[in-house]
Amino acid sequence: MAQHTSIILVCEENEELIGYIGAFGGTVKRTSHYAYLVLGVSEKHRGKGIASHLFEALFNWAKEKQLTRLELTVIKENTAAVHLYKKMGFNIEGEKKQSLMIDGKPVDE
Repeated sequence: MAQHTSIILVCEENEELIGYIGAFGGTVKRTSHYAYLVLGVSEKHRGKGIASHLFEALFNWAKEKQLTRLELTVIKENTAAVHLYKKMGFNIEGEKKQSLMIDGKPVDE
């Protein structure tokens, strides 16, 4: 990526992608201090610490880039992810009502 405040880190096992974390930084001066995060870990590899390792690597990168805010969203009912994000130091700042449509049903983030 050409942008210095964006990165994608991956975790592989036997040349198979099992996890990733992406940070997508602001493109203008007012938002150059933050990045929006996206995380994914394959279902069969969850609960093994992969997400925590990806977060730690990303936090180190963000510190080098002098990013002062990292943010993400999560489906409200995904309690495992909510627990992980809290464990990694994130705080709930609000709730987005019916922000997604999944299988034709509105879902909160």
